[in-house]
This record gives sequence, C-alpha cells and structure tokens, in this order.
Amino acid sequence: MALKRKIISTLLTLILGGALVGACAPPVPTFEPVSIQFGVPLADQTYYESLIPLFKEKFPYVSVELKPYTDNPSDEVDAFVLPWYITLNPTLNGLKLLPLNDYLARETDFGAENFYPNALEAFRQKDPQSGAETQMAIPLGIDPWVMYYNKDLLEARELPNPQSDWTLSDFTDLARALRDPNERVYGYAPVSFGYIDSLLFLYAYGGGLFDAKGVPALNTPINAQAVKWYIDLYKEEGVAPTRARAEADYGIGQNPVMIAFSEGKVGLFVAPFSARGGSSFFRDPWSFAWGMAPLPEGETRFTLAFYEGAAVSARSLHPSEAWNWIAFVSRQIPPRLVPARLSLAKSETFDQQAGKEVAEVARQAMEGALLLTRESLEDFNIGIDIFISMIDSLVNGDFDLNRELEKAQRNAELRLP
Repeated sequence: MALKRKIISTLLTLILGGALVGACAPPVPTFEPVSIQFGVPLADQTYYESLIPLFKEKFPYVSVELKPYTDNPSDEVDAFVLPWYITLNPTLNGLKLLPLNDYLARETDFGAENFYPNALEAFRQKDPQSGAETQMAIPLGIDPWVMYYNKDLLEARELPNPQSDWTLSDFTDLARALRDPNERVYGYAPVSFGYIDSLLFLYAYGGGLFDAKGVPALNTPINAQAVKWYIDLYKEEGVAPTRARAEADYGIGQNPVMIAFSEGKVGLFVAPFSARGGSSFFRDPWSFAWGMAPLPEGETRFTLAFYEGAAVSARSLHPSEAWNWIAFVSRQIPPRLVPARLSLAKSETFDQQAGKEVAEVARQAMEGALLLTRESLEDFNIGIDIFISMIDSLVNGDFDLNRELEKAQRNAELRLP
C-alpha cells in the first residue's frame, strides 16, 4: 500500500509539475493588425504584389497596400521605392525620410560587405559639422549601362557576337561590318542625341573630366584622342548616324534613331541594364533578338551605374513594420535591376531569372562600374554638360577638335568655386 501511494504521489507530482511548467511558459506574442502603404513605380506593381504573401508568412499581422506612382513617390505613405533620379537630387524632391541607423544596428546582414561597394553609402547623409553619417534609405538594385547587340543583324552577316573581353578596336571593327547604308542599318547608334555614351567611352579610353585633384582637365592629350575616336564613328567611319543622317533616313522628329531601333536597324547600342527588351527606355518593345555584353575595354573597363533604394517615410505611424517590409524587399531579387546584395547577384536564382549570360554580363559590368551618387554627380556636374555639348557640336557641326576642347576647359574652370 505504501508503494502504491508513493507511485501515485510521484505521478501526480509529474503531472502537476508539467502543468505548472506549461502554465509558466511564455505566451505566444500577439500583435494588433497593422496596415502599411508602400509607394512603388507603376511598372513594378505586379512584382511587389507577388512579394506580399511571402512577407505575410513572416509577419502575418501586417497588411501591405501598394500605392503605384508614375513619376515621383510621395511621403504620405509609410515607405516607398526611391528611383535613381530622386536619390541624385540633393533635396530628395522634398521627401521626408526616417533615419534608419537604429534599425540597421539590429540586423546582421546590412554591413557594407553584404552589398556592392558604395551601395549602402549612396544612401547616407553626412553632417557637415560633426561628420556623422545617417542612413536614410537602403539599396535594392543597381542599373549599370551595358552594350546591347542585334542578334538578327549579326546572324544575317555571319558575324560573331561580342565577347566579354572585347576591346574598343573589336567594337569599331564590328560596327563597321554591321553598317549598311543601302538598308539604312547603323553599325552603332546612341539611344538619344544626349551623347551620354560618349562619357563612358571617354573613361574607357583612359580619359576623364578631372585630374587626380578634382580639377577640370578636359583639354588633355588623352581626351583629344578619345574624343577623336568617338567623333570618327560618325564622321570618318560612318558607322553611327549624325542627326542629319538619321533625319534623312528616318524623317525629322524628336529622335529619328528610335524609329531605326523599332525597325531593328541598329547593330550595337549602349543602354541601361533595365532597358533589356525595350522596356522603359525605348519607344517600342524590341522586334529583334538581342544579346548583351559589357562595354568594350580600352585602357580600362568602365561604365556608369544608377541605383534604386527604399525608404521609410518620416510621416509613417508604423515605422517598425515599414522597416520590416523594406528590409524584406531588399533580400529579394528586383525585376529590372542587378541586385545590390552580393549574395543575390551571385546566386543561381538571379541566373535563372535574368538568364545566365545576361546575369554574368551584369556581374562583369559591375566590376568596372562607377556608382553615380549625389557626391560624384556634383563633381561630374562641373563638366559633364560642357563635355556633352562639345560632343554634340563636333558630331553634328564643323568645328575644330582642339579649339572645342580648349573652350570646354575654360568654361569648366569658370564653374570652380
């Protein structure tokens, strides 16, 4: 009987003890439902809609409502995508952003080593007095400029596709072989007569707008060689169209070269990574099979890259939830851009989504890319419009190269503080 009482007592102790332990276990946290609004470019609305169910698996109490915009985001929402043309504006178009330093400090994957160089830094503001830096947004994707080629034209002429290690000389030879005046086919053409491509070729050639001290240096011998090489594409080689040539071939309009693109009559051209297939940057979707290569190498490999980020509005009533959302978004592969996160850019998933060859070109382009930030743009602004205006005059007019370089140099020096 004593043994029976002891067994019963032991069982009761175990049962009651377990009940007490269960009663003392921490309760599963519950949260009040929260709804946040997220401003997105209209073209990307479908992509962000696809992310919401995945986000709710981790944060079931948070609902995300998308607010698409076509031009500029608004800070009347909880968070929003910052397009490159806003991030380059020193005033951020008046948008009020919430500082993110405290949020980043809680995360383990927001160090500089997790992103392409300068991607995080591009979204920091530096106090001119204390030197303290504040993270105002986080990077999502980067958009380097690359070289596209028309596969249909290359195949028709039995010409090889550009390779990843091609040079400026290879580029000129291929553009020359593609040119067909009788068929109004251009071996190469700028996507607009803004001639931003000339700046990319200038730096690849070994030139530049400034010397090592940041002083304008447009009239250097290497710049003269680089500019002559570029102008010869239009004047001597005839592989690229002057404005008059394009208007004679395709009619007078804002940009007759766009008609040539629409008809598949351009062999090689430089455009952003995000423009592939004719999206966003072109009048019409491309009607031709296309391929992509890094910009040809001269003395160096060079390209410019713009970037896109996400920010939390200072007006948000739910900043923690807004942060959780943009942090989650930053860990996904963006639809148009090269992922800013190195782990994503090097992933098989990116290869599958973009195509292995395209993804590899993107990674190669990023190796020589200058990430255009507000600070670097301020430097470029001293001379970039002067340089491009000079290129326009030399391509479409009859001016002396050396005189134009000297004039550009004087004009740039007048802008120095």
